[in-house]
Amino acid sequence: MVKVFKTNVDSVENVLALKQEINEVYPYAKVSFDLDDIDNVLRVEDVELKEEYIINQLNNAGYICIDLPILDV
Repeated sequence: MVKVFKTNVDSVENVLALKQEINEVYPYAKVSFDLDDIDNVLRVEDVELKEEYIINQLNNAGYICIDLPILDV
């Protein structure tokens, strides 16, 4: 499952810390941030992913995190 989130994460240092936190719970997840995107997109891919955990983790760290639906075209 791939989930995409809009965030306000804005620095490489914060990205590294958040990726580490996510990988502690989801050690096999592929986690990437796109800080060049206007929405500072976070993509997480993992078989057992719970989007609520990701949103809560970022919110608890002081960031905005909004689930973006993936549209089939």
